[in-house]
Amino acid sequence: MSLGAALLMPQRLDRLDAMRGDQAFGDDLVALLQQLLTNPRYAQALAPVLGGAFTRAGERLAARMQARLPEALSQASALMAPLTDTLQELAARAGEVETPLDGLALIEGMLDATLAAVQGLSEASLRRWTRAVHALLTGPLGLSQEALQAQLRLICADVRAELLRGSAALAADQAAVHQALAAVLGRVETEVLEGVPALDWQPDRVAQELHRTLRAAGLQKVRAQLACIVEKAKATLGATEALAGVAGAGPFGPGSVGAAQPNPPLSGDRYCWYASWLYASKRRLAGDDFSIWLADKILPGYPYDRVWLSADGTQLMLRRVGDGNDEVLHTFAEGAGQWHQAPQFAGGLGSEVYSFGVVGPQFLEVWTQVFAALVEAGKTAGHITAFATSPREKGANVPLTFWNFIKLLTVPTGKAPLQALLTNLSGWGVGSEYLYIWVPWLIVLLGGLEGKHTETNGVNIFAQYATLLGGDALSAYNIHSLISGAHGLLLSLWTLLNQTGPAGATGDPDTRPDNREHGGPVVSLGAVLANMLMIKLVPREDYAHPFHPDNPAFYGYWFLGAGMGIAGATLGTLATWALSRTYDAGQLGENIGAGALVGFIGFLLQWYTTKEGDTADGTYNPKKDPEGNAYSPARLDFTGYPAADTSPYKLPYAKGTALFVGQANQGMFSHMRFNWVPQVYAYDFAHDFGDEVLASRAGTVVDYFDWLPDDTDPADAQIWDAIKTALGWAGPGEPTQADVNTAAATPASGLIPGQTGVANLGYDTGGNFDQAYFNWNFIVVRHDTVVAAHDTNILDPSLRATFPCTYAVYGHGKRGSVREVFAAKGVTDPRDIIGQTVQQGEVLMHAGDVGTSFHNHLHMHVLGGPAPAAVPPPVSSGLSRFTLPFVFREATHVLGRDGVLRYLTWYTSDNQRVG
Repeated sequence: MSLGAALLMPQRLDRLDAMRGDQAFGDDLVALLQQLLTNPRYAQALAPVLGGAFTRAGERLAARMQARLPEALSQASALMAPLTDTLQELAARAGEVETPLDGLALIEGMLDATLAAVQGLSEASLRRWTRAVHALLTGPLGLSQEALQAQLRLICADVRAELLRGSAALAADQAAVHQALAAVLGRVETEVLEGVPALDWQPDRVAQELHRTLRAAGLQKVRAQLACIVEKAKATLGATEALAGVAGAGPFGPGSVGAAQPNPPLSGDRYCWYASWLYASKRRLAGDDFSIWLADKILPGYPYDRVWLSADGTQLMLRRVGDGNDEVLHTFAEGAGQWHQAPQFAGGLGSEVYSFGVVGPQFLEVWTQVFAALVEAGKTAGHITAFATSPREKGANVPLTFWNFIKLLTVPTGKAPLQALLTNLSGWGVGSEYLYIWVPWLIVLLGGLEGKHTETNGVNIFAQYATLLGGDALSAYNIHSLISGAHGLLLSLWTLLNQTGPAGATGDPDTRPDNREHGGPVVSLGAVLANMLMIKLVPREDYAHPFHPDNPAFYGYWFLGAGMGIAGATLGTLATWALSRTYDAGQLGENIGAGALVGFIGFLLQWYTTKEGDTADGTYNPKKDPEGNAYSPARLDFTGYPAADTSPYKLPYAKGTALFVGQANQGMFSHMRFNWVPQVYAYDFAHDFGDEVLASRAGTVVDYFDWLPDDTDPADAQIWDAIKTALGWAGPGEPTQADVNTAAATPASGLIPGQTGVANLGYDTGGNFDQAYFNWNFIVVRHDTVVAAHDTNILDPSLRATFPCTYAVYGHGKRGSVREVFAAKGVTDPRDIIGQTVQQGEVLMHAGDVGTSFHNHLHMHVLGGPAPAAVPPPVSSGLSRFTLPFVFREATHVLGRDGVLRYLTWYTSDNQRVG
């Protein structure tokens, strides 16, 4: 069973109790993961086993670090000094913040300072920083790649032994999952981790990649977007604060309350912003910890416990998610209390105490509310930007704009988050907030229908809808997670900085303030950044989707991602200790466990978002062939993407039309080196079935083929028979190149003079016909006018003479559409199509879905090739075995480089149709 089939046919996963070593590792892993995700009780039962293994791993790491802990903390403190100084400076200005608008002004100044600092980073300064981090990782921590792989092997062995030891007492289905996980972990130890290539972790190399990434990020454009968000938040908060002033102290009238049990929710209750953040998951039931943690990672917007102050100020109440068993945190005997006057926040003693050593509770209350408003303003502005700068992204983004704008309005008027306000007022309990998780995702599901195909078959319509849905979902997820993550991170930093008291444990129970327990956002950020950095360092030649049979290194990288989560979580833990000026060795095991899960669960999304489109700004040229062997002679890098304003290319569809680009350069699914011609620089345009394909650039038709049946993949035996028929082949065995060249030249079958049928891709070096590469309908246009910047200047001088011309390949065409289009122009004999000149904007063929294709679309790439032949007919032989970087004149970006198309993005053409 293939890995893809495991995802599509879960009914075949009953083989979990009989996994075999000769089956594909990816099949086993996906089958297991699907069982865990669809049966939460299995995952719940595994939580103690995994937790124990990571606790023991943390103890090993802590024991190894013990003697060098002072050195590690000193280095971590030095690394954190710029951040600590900035936070101290902001804390000094805390007294100036009395209203949400004051807080926004402070945030705007902080953003300016942060972006100025990032813009001022040179490669030399990044090199100094990466060297310091490298010294900390490999010195006191001893976390080299080899050490991380060794730690992962130890954790795998530990978990495997525990799983096998306890499986005998379990029910049969649960025991099968335990045994399956043990089998997978055994293969991870012996196969996967051993096959992970050594990455280049040298600090100078890391600094170079970071500098390249920052340079390509378009920080000036980022600043403009952030300024827009802040201004929108200011305007909204100003207006809603005025409304709140007219309405009075609160949006609803006062209510009466009792004093014994937790009061029922009433409209006069007051939401406690900062206390709610502190107690969001502090008192979760122990048995639910793992499932709640996992759901929170998978479901953005997952509800948390909320802290409310009763209308008369007598009770500080914790309203609970899940069991609905609300609690009283404190009772104010005389009433009229404030949340920060409760002993937990006012210097009292007990097992739950928070200190405010640097920043006071009033400031943090205002700050938390301000940032909650900014989060919703940021999401609102993000979705406005998405649909305002895109021709076809309104279906999901307009409703999401209104949804987040309504949530923004309730921050100053309702004095509480929208979900909390509604659940408290309705009396349903915090558990009803589960309902609101699905609002944005239902919007995204329906919004994905915008722009879907209508002219192709049902399978293609659904597949293309899935692509559109993926783009909307990824956009919405990024907007939500980035902005919400910044909120939690800043609150975490200030909470840690507020820690007072001794550095070490005071006894059992530990009476130190609990601020030190709120470093989770810092630890998670460390795990995510470490994983992204590791993925960034993965050679571009190794990038492909996880189901690709020729990409065995992928699973090694995936599990190394868990190791990098451990490294990042360890660094994050040290950062929290440095900020809070305290340490707790017991936190290390818990944090590295969380880091490993963050690294493992988030790897696929990070793999895609980090590596997709990563061409090193158009300089990347694969150094390995599809089989993984180095080219000889070695291939040299390109000089980079040409400038958009000098590009001779326009989008291959009619002016004013907007189409979706599902896959662009260095695409995971097929635009990478694992092809006969590595199609790194290629674009997939979502043409519907029968849509016109226009010439992106003027030139001469040098090859085409359009005999294959629509919606077919020639890899199927039946279609291969059709191909032979089209060639006029009736002999035994397979046709050779000589046979094809002498095939009958008739419109109904066979190839006409000049046709290859394969765009120069169909024959191996021995001249034998290869079925695998004769697989689509296409047309090839040679560009007769050379534009040096786009055609030859990107090549090394040694190759310019070999490839003085460029050739555009347009693929996946509708059957017979090339002949149909040219017949409409008066070229009725198919033998005369080759040699015809076409203008930019002239129709070449109609789009289809023939070949290896997920759904109906146009594939386009450009190859280097020889100059026009002196004697016709022109031929498409001698083309480069690599695609060339090229850009489109009319393509612009709010963020990113103009001219270079991005994946999952809509573009409007300026290509005037002619003819």
